[in-house]
Amino acid sequence: MFCSLSGQPCRDPVISPAGYVYERAVITKHLASDSTDPIAHTPLEEHLLVSVRAPADPSVPSSRAVAPPKPPSATSIPSLLRSLQAEWDASVLDAHQLRTQNARLRQELARALYQTDAAARVIARLVAEKDAVAADLAAIKRAVREGGPVSGVSAVSAPVTSANTTTAADEEPAADRMDVDEPATVVTAGVQAEFDAVSDALSKTRKKRKSPVTASHAALDTFAPHSHAEVTHAGIAHLTPAYAGHPSTDPSHLNADPAMVVVGGPSRGLLMIDPMNSNATTAAITFPGALKTSKVAAAAVVAGPDASAPAGSDEATALVRVVAAIKDRVLLASPTKILADVPVARGEGKHGAVVGFAVHPSGHYAAAVTSGGAVHLLKTTDDAALEAVHVVQLPSSSSAGDNRNDVPSSVAFHPDGMLLAVSYAQSGRVAVIHPTTGAVVAMFDAAADEGGVDSDVDEATRGGVTAVHFSEIGFQLFAARAGGGVDVWDLRKLARAAVLATSNSVGVTAVVGDYTGTYVAAGLADGSVKVWAFEKKQWAAVAEVAAVVGGDVTGLAWGQDAKTLVVGGKVGGKVVALQVSE
Repeated sequence: MFCSLSGQPCRDPVISPAGYVYERAVITKHLASDSTDPIAHTPLEEHLLVSVRAPADPSVPSSRAVAPPKPPSATSIPSLLRSLQAEWDASVLDAHQLRTQNARLRQELARALYQTDAAARVIARLVAEKDAVAADLAAIKRAVREGGPVSGVSAVSAPVTSANTTTAADEEPAADRMDVDEPATVVTAGVQAEFDAVSDALSKTRKKRKSPVTASHAALDTFAPHSHAEVTHAGIAHLTPAYAGHPSTDPSHLNADPAMVVVGGPSRGLLMIDPMNSNATTAAITFPGALKTSKVAAAAVVAGPDASAPAGSDEATALVRVVAAIKDRVLLASPTKILADVPVARGEGKHGAVVGFAVHPSGHYAAAVTSGGAVHLLKTTDDAALEAVHVVQLPSSSSAGDNRNDVPSSVAFHPDGMLLAVSYAQSGRVAVIHPTTGAVVAMFDAAADEGGVDSDVDEATRGGVTAVHFSEIGFQLFAARAGGGVDVWDLRKLARAAVLATSNSVGVTAVVGDYTGTYVAAGLADGSVKVWAFEKKQWAAVAEVAAVVGGDVTGLAWGQDAKTLVVGGKVGGKVVALQVSE
């Protein structure tokens, strides 16, 4: 009895309803994928198959176990020889196919090795060209710093320009020009070396230092006024902290309560206030002559109190140095007198008035950004003088749109001192440049990033940037928006990492991060303060204190271990120190 499908003798024959005989194993395998009779093409299921067995005779023991049939191929010697010959032929064919496949693989391997060798030669040539270009660039920088001709350079792609480069048509009449010593178009090798040395020292310290234990999220939610100082003149336009021991190559002195804050109002000079003691004015700086009633456009602390002297004493405050901008001038002042006066505008409307200050971590340099889009690098010398070192022109914000009147609004140095961030007042843009060369590192444009991190963000309603601040860990840049929220830009990816939203789109007027990079505080236009924490790779709001000061918050400063936050208000002239409840 032979299977109708395989043609082989059946060991376990079954018969279908159509009358066809199949080997059970063969037909069962077929029915697993097709429920029809393979010969009759009629519906068929396994339970319809009927086994075919030889009848058993109880009187004949041999009939109880029927021997399976032998295949015809093994019934004679010739059939055995044919089977062996077929197996041999199959083996020889398999061996031939394996040899062919092996030869093909060897050819493919040889081709891949050749391509790898060619790629290595191309890479070597590109590396050699890169090294040659780097050498040419180093020669250009060296020649420019030394003021000599550029030699040994194969090609220069574009002429080098600076903010001070003018043509004969641009020259102003002699009667209209201020008698000012023009700053150099490039920094000297000594200035660049000082920037490099400070950056190296601070970056190494940052990698090795251990972050202190800061206040918990729950503790920050208990922020409450600890002390407040009433400023005598109307309102506070600027608030900048002064930390004891600043400047220093060890940034740990920043993890402390501010020894004092310097506040400036619409007029009448500057006040030095101890923010931890109510109504404790340490010193007042008044400006001479016609400048006495002029508005302080910007102020920053260049050097803080002496850490070795008693806090608040004359010995401690004697070392304090403050730079202040009034109209088109920058003043260097101590608690007792004006030490230096440097004009920063070159002709009416050329560079404009100073709108913001940033102090280099070394304390020896300050960057003043003007409404005309220029950045003036100023140096404080050991003999209490102020020198104009360098000036660069910022990239125009109108290149990305029609914001022709988009002027700078604030400026901040990176904690290592090798980057400078400048924000624009109308657009959501922030330029990051090298302070010594003016080279643009990045131009962060929130409008171009709309929907990148938060699809609900409407950039058209968020306005320009009012303040910028680099995280102390050096990887993030915070930009406060006039229409609400804080943009968090990632300096490693050069992209916006988050948008920290404020309630009811209240504008943000000040922003500052703490020493550890865990918290960022924003001062709002309604006088309140909001704090976010960075945890598990995302930012989350942890505290909000309403109506801390009157009007816009004009300045913020963190205290030791993020347990204190000093706040200054535009209306009412109040400085408030918030502290957590122990």
